[in-house]
Amino acid sequence: MKAIFYILISALLSFNCIAQDCKVEDDPFTGAKTVTFDFKNKSVFYSLIDGKARVETMFDKPSFKASARQQRGIIVLDSFYEHHHFNGRVYPFNIKRKDGDALIMAVLWSEWVDKQSGELLKTFSIVTTAGNELMSVIHNNPKKKDARMPVILEGEEINDWLGTPASDDNHLTLIPLCKPLQKDALEAHAVRTLRGKNAVGNVPTATEAFEYPELVFDTELMEVLT
Repeated sequence: MKAIFYILISALLSFNCIAQDCKVEDDPFTGAKTVTFDFKNKSVFYSLIDGKARVETMFDKPSFKASARQQRGIIVLDSFYEHHHFNGRVYPFNIKRKDGDALIMAVLWSEWVDKQSGELLKTFSIVTTAGNELMSVIHNNPKKKDARMPVILEGEEINDWLGTPASDDNHLTLIPLCKPLQKDALEAHAVRTLRGKNAVGNVPTATEAFEYPELVFDTELMEVLT
C-alpha cells in the first residue's frame, strides 16, 4: 500500500505526530492511497532530529519493521527546525532547500489503539539518516551520540520509496534511498527562540532569519553556512 502524507504547515518541528482525523482516497492515475491527516495540536512540533526511526535499525526494531516493509509514506513541507548548541546556549535554525522546492521526507506510518482511551490513532515517524556536512554541525547536541537528519527524497527515489513491494528483502532497495541529502541542496539560518516563555509562537514569522551576534565566533558553524 502506498501512502502520501500532506501536512498543511510551513515548517515541521516534530517526529511523532498524532492525527485527529484521517481521510484515505485512491489516486485515479497511480492507484496509490493518498492519506491526509488533520493534527490535534500544531503547537507541539519540536525537536525534529530526535526521532527513533533510524534507517540503520528500522528493519530490525519491532516498532518499525512492519511499517518499513509495507507502510511507507512521504510528507511534503517547506522547511524544518533544528537546534544548535554553542557555549552552553541553544540556537534554533530553520532549514530548507536552496532551490525553493518543497522537502519530501520519508516516513513510516501505522495505526494503533490507545489502551487507555480505546481510540484508534494514526501516527507516523520520519526516517532519519546520518547528518550531512551541514546538519552534522547544526545538530550538535552534546547529549546525542551522533548527528542525524531526515531522509529527504528526490526524483525517482520518491516512487521507489512508495512503490517497492513488501517482501523479506525489500530493504536491499530501500536502504540505499535513505542517504544524507547533499549539503549544497540545503540552506539554513537562525530564527527567534522557539521554546520557553519567550518563544515566538506558531506564527508565519517564526521562519524569518534572526541574528545572534555571538554566533560569529562559532567558526565551524560560519564555515558551513557560507
